[in-house]
Amino acid sequence: MTVGLSTAFSLDTAKLFALGLPFLFAGTWLGLKLFGRIDEAAFRKIVLALLFVSGGHALVLSRGGSELAVQPS
Repeated sequence: MTVGLSTAFSLDTAKLFALGLPFLFAGTWLGLKLFGRIDEAAFRKIVLALLFVSGGHALVLSRGGSELAVQPS
């Protein structure tokens, strides 16, 4: 089991996780603030729009649109 864990979690993974953590907290905070101020339908539309943009970006990266895309080993 340790072989799988050591290959799945590397120093690069930890660095990227630490880099993304503040953005995760900021997005969570903003989402909670917006959820209390706008109605549920508008909040759902915003979340769906962000998911659509995120999915489109992932598709572009997977098709070789950027050298930052993860290459399979």
